[in-house]
Amino acid sequence: MREAGRINAEALYAAVDLVKPGVTTAELNKIFESVQKKYAVYSPFKNYPGPYPYPASICASVNDELVHGIPGKRVL
Repeated sequence: MREAGRINAEALYAAVDLVKPGVTTAELNKIFESVQKKYAVYSPFKNYPGPYPYPASICASVNDELVHGIPGKRVL
């Protein structure tokens, strides 16, 4: 659990500098995926089974999106 917490903290700290107006949610997803790759871990969201497997490592809901927003071209 501690190791998972450290990896998650590193990903969040890496994203903090990037979260600002003009950044896309896809760019945020890339940050998290780069940290995951560094530690050979994966997101439980990525490729979650269903008719259309979830395509990203994070959920990025902005403003009017309620939950499980798929990262993409949407700009913060």
